[in-house]
Amino acid sequence: MWQPGKVLLNKINTTHLNATNYWTPLQLDEDENEEEEETEEVNKIYNEQKPKSNKWERRLTRRIEKRMVIDSGATSHFCSEEMELPKEGESNKLVYLPNGNSIRTTKRTSLPFQQLSKRAREAHVLPNLRQSLMSVNKLSEEGYTTIFHPENEGVTIHKRGTLTITTSKPPVLQGCKEKGDNLWTVSANEEEGEEEANNV
Repeated sequence: MWQPGKVLLNKINTTHLNATNYWTPLQLDEDENEEEEETEEVNKIYNEQKPKSNKWERRLTRRIEKRMVIDSGATSHFCSEEMELPKEGESNKLVYLPNGNSIRTTKRTSLPFQQLSKRAREAHVLPNLRQSLMSVNKLSEEGYTTIFHPENEGVTIHKRGTLTITTSKPPVLQGCKEKGDNLWTVSANEEEGEEEANNV
């Protein structure tokens, strides 16, 4: 059962190449997490008691299937088969999961957002993915800035050259994306963080 939004706390696999694909939300084994088992039971009961759907419920289901999670832990855009996006060719990317497993994509496609450049829309279909993922990394590589606003204020994506950010104080944390890496990191070493901030 895929669980988008889970945070990877420990670095699990450090032997893969930087150019590989990976995605931080992962599929947990049934015995790994009691909370997961409870959720699965609730979902099972809900599905068993769910009455026959009408056209409004089907529309709502389709709308949910078309929603994408904006994910800073995904190296590429990964879409579920339920989005039914047009097939643009075969895809055989090996996607590494933090639990040590891997899965291959099946086809290439494009996100349905015409306001993005063609390269920024390139995506891959990942079998059994419950919630499609829009990669902050992919957007960044194509020149877009993604801003996550506080609480329920949403998220905005800006084209290069259209955004000016003004701050009144230095950042409370600062991370980096090393050359060749696909994702950003922030140091948990306070002394190292202070030295870096002082150098800046």
